[in-house]
Amino acid sequence: MRISLVTYTYNDHASVEELLLQSASWGMPFAEILVVDDGSALPFPERDCLRVVRLLDNKGPGQAKRIGLAAATGDVVLSLDADMRLSPHWLRAALRHLADPTVGIVGATILPALTDTYLSRALYGISRMERREKKDAEVFFLPGAVWLFRRRMWEETGGLAGYDAPSHEDYWISRMLRERGLRLIAADSHAAYEKRRLTRLAYCRRQVRYFAPSVAAVASRQGILPALHHCETALAHALAYAARSGEAAILYIELLHVAHLFTEVARINPDLFPDGTRPAAGALAFVRDFPRLFALLRDDLALLGIPETSPSPMPFLETFFSPLRESGFLPALEAVWADKLRAEDATVDFDGHYLEKRS
Repeated sequence: MRISLVTYTYNDHASVEELLLQSASWGMPFAEILVVDDGSALPFPERDCLRVVRLLDNKGPGQAKRIGLAAATGDVVLSLDADMRLSPHWLRAALRHLADPTVGIVGATILPALTDTYLSRALYGISRMERREKKDAEVFFLPGAVWLFRRRMWEETGGLAGYDAPSHEDYWISRMLRERGLRLIAADSHAAYEKRRLTRLAYCRRQVRYFAPSVAAVASRQGILPALHHCETALAHALAYAARSGEAAILYIELLHVAHLFTEVARINPDLFPDGTRPAAGALAFVRDFPRLFALLRDDLALLGIPETSPSPMPFLETFFSPLRESGFLPALEAVWADKLRAEDATVDFDGHYLEKRS
């Protein structure tokens, strides 16, 4: 079996070099390595051990993948964004799923690497709790950062041949393969990490991008409360982590995440909130008695592009956040963690390079 490794760079060559160095520890030699240079200012250097596909202009991740994956010649193709890092055992375990002809793509739930930020420490700790009971599973959507597939399947389905947008290729391919009766598998028995330091705003944007369409669909069919299931699990894990570690910042981040998520859900389907109230207003009402927390949430919502709104209680959010109120963490978020999060913003060197890519 010949395996092609395909990765991508846009002025991000150091991440590619680090990825290629790490891949040598996986014990799976590649028949070919392709680096798609998506219009970098300085071209990625050619060398004998790999092929460089050079795009003269930056076309965005969707088109970089369309071109690069069409050029791969291996029986199996592993597509990785340059900032992804895999457990040494991930590839070997994931390959077993491709023996099933009903599997279209094997991917992963992307986790932030363990770095010195409140968000990354929390998500790393939560992922360790989840993985004690988590098994590989069929999913509705696979993020485009990690894809493993048979080249024959890609050719038979047309892959990304019909896709012309600069981004959101992962939504398109996930839907297309499901419509053709092929399954998407998240191979999560071994970890897949994103090495960049994510701000809480970047985390919320990405979570909303991934989950808002499916949450909106559930809400439209079954109502708001069933649509909260994904968030309920995340909040429960965040509460458990805060209780164990003493770091409660993740509780505020989940509050922000839910406010952003359901604001987007309301944008997708305005009929869900016919009285005109907005989830952001409900989240602000939940913390209106905590001035520092209220100000941080107001400022973060503005940075996420959510129009300013006056606090207005929403019963479904009050019900959802009742475990947070009952946990006793709100006074600590007000007295300690709101200021700590602002201080982290000012002192940590977050890696926002990927935001330069067209979306």
